[in-house]
Amino acid sequence: MWHLKTKLGTFWIVANEESDDSRPDDKRYYLGMDDTTIRSYGDAQEAIEDICNHTTGELQWDVDTRIKVPADITQWQEGEPEVWRKN
Repeated sequence: MWHLKTKLGTFWIVANEESDDSRPDDKRYYLGMDDTTIRSYGDAQEAIEDICNHTTGELQWDVDTRIKVPADITQWQEGEPEVWRKN
């Protein structure tokens, strides 16, 4: 799992844990913001491209094109967002 905090909310990308190792093409990556899942992708980089291009389907994010985010997932935080650990 990777996450990135922005002034509009925290994006996260997580791989499904139930993928069949014999069918690696079936692995899905889920993109979400805060506590909402937005959509799934076949590749984590596709999700990041939608975030960078402001084409996620999350209206508040997509209309505010002034905010820029790293296009390389290695510049995101690995692991769960801190707010999720407060339970």
